[in-house]
Amino acid sequence: MTLLFMDSFDHYDIGDILKKWTSGYGITISAGNGRNGTDALFLGGSGGREVLKTLSSSHTTLIVGFAVKFAAFTPFSSTFFYLIDMATEQVSLDINADGTISVKRGGAVLATSSESFQIDAWYFLEFKVLINNGAGTIDLRVNEISWISEVAQDTQQTANNSVNVIKFRGGTSVVSSYIDDLYVMNNSGAVNNDFIGDYRVEALLPNGAGNAAQWDRFPDTGEVNYEDVDENPADDDTTYTHQDGAGLPQLDTHLMDNLVTTAGLVAGVQTLLDARKDDAGAVTCQPVFRQGGADHVQSNFNLGDNYLYHQEIVESDPDTAAPWTIAGINSVEFGYRRSA
Repeated sequence: MTLLFMDSFDHYDIGDILKKWTSGYGITISAGNGRNGTDALFLGGSGGREVLKTLSSSHTTLIVGFAVKFAAFTPFSSTFFYLIDMATEQVSLDINADGTISVKRGGAVLATSSESFQIDAWYFLEFKVLINNGAGTIDLRVNEISWISEVAQDTQQTANNSVNVIKFRGGTSVVSSYIDDLYVMNNSGAVNNDFIGDYRVEALLPNGAGNAAQWDRFPDTGEVNYEDVDENPADDDTTYTHQDGAGLPQLDTHLMDNLVTTAGLVAGVQTLLDARKDDAGAVTCQPVFRQGGADHVQSNFNLGDNYLYHQEIVESDPDTAAPWTIAGINSVEFGYRRSA
């Protein structure tokens, strides 16, 4: 597993951001202002703005890709992205008043690009860092062209040669920016372990009845199961499917939207199940792909009392064990199973 996290910013509104991110304040989901006419994360306006994601483990090497559009520059260097160890910054990206970009460790500049960004234009940025006291490396690519590449760097600010948090920042005293099509990877495993280039992250929702509909419905006024789980953003307790624990395991699968993308490679799929339990005791569920006439059950997760996006990355088609294809994505059913 090398793909760690993705976000299209197209499947939730700002009130639900903590279902997926660890913390955030002052940010907005900007409807229609993403780089493909979808939504984007916006960090701007009066006061400070930031959003932070704690990864499930620490990583010595991290690769982060995202689309960025700067709405305005400040008259001074402004930090807009951080790689963090626990609560302390290891390295960061600063946009300078002239549109060039600098990589910093703490307050020390490690490198500055000769190329520069323009305001109100989308760029795809890839940032790869090896955390080390003296043998660290930094690589920055913009639109798949190298802007910064340095070796033998001190990229380690803390006692640990790793990072486990990413953070975006913006606001009045910081550069205002739009962020879209985010992915995070490490360098382990056989795939997605180095630069993969400019990717679009798409949010796909249920759009039809699949093979199984074993869960009950609410409000159950004549709708079919997928119609209670296809809202964008999720409407939580307004419409939903539910399972009371009788006759387990119980399964729902749904037809899904097709990808807008029609050509190219698929790096992976991130499943997101917005779910909670309504009583004491353990409730165990799993994401399920139905492909090739078979149900492919994924990893267990236990529900809490509040709605939360339960996330899992799947980098290969479970029916073929080969990398996902666009045709494979467009033919899969997706759903969920309660087993306990």
